[in-house]
Amino acid sequence: MVRKIYNDMRGSSVFESYMNSGKHSFDEDRSFIATLFLEFVAYQDFIDYFYEEKNIYWANDLEIANPLVVKIIKGLRKNDDEYALLPTLYNTSGKEEPDEDKDFMVKLYHKTVLRSDELEEIIKNKASNWDINRIATMDIILLKMALTELMEFQSIPTKVTMNEYIELSKYYSTPKSKVFINGILDKLIVELKEEKRIVKTGRGLMD
Repeated sequence: MVRKIYNDMRGSSVFESYMNSGKHSFDEDRSFIATLFLEFVAYQDFIDYFYEEKNIYWANDLEIANPLVVKIIKGLRKNDDEYALLPTLYNTSGKEEPDEDKDFMVKLYHKTVLRSDELEEIIKNKASNWDINRIATMDIILLKMALTELMEFQSIPTKVTMNEYIELSKYYSTPKSKVFINGILDKLIVELKEEKRIVKTGRGLMD
């Protein structure tokens, strides 16, 4: 399978054209690699079949995996260490409790799923000018997670949650998502504080 992909790339007009173009800058090479991935790897049926045999959930994962690979390629910088490993799934660096991030993720996931219907109603009421079915699925998921974090995790500052989910929307969702998520959260935070549904505890978290 790898040999087939390699031979298809080498025999393509895209590859030949770029190799003969005389372009050698880092930015141009990075863009070229992303193009090769999209054209010869990302949506090949034989690769899909291969991974579906290994994991029945691959059909769902595919729509997330391919865009993330492209984002990782486009996020490479010239001064990066070429031997640097990709980030680990959980950040354990400098933590007293190695499973701290994992435990937080599991709790956030469970609480978000359990309150999913309630959270969707909250979002729907605030996004009254939008058809909920036309809002990007990833935006709905991020908003639900943000609301769960705001209401269920009292030690996390409101501003931290707000900024984190806006950043996540830039990475995982559409170009316009950050504006939409920022606007919805900004309005909801005011309302939920007034209703005492967002209550933060600890020094510096009372605002």
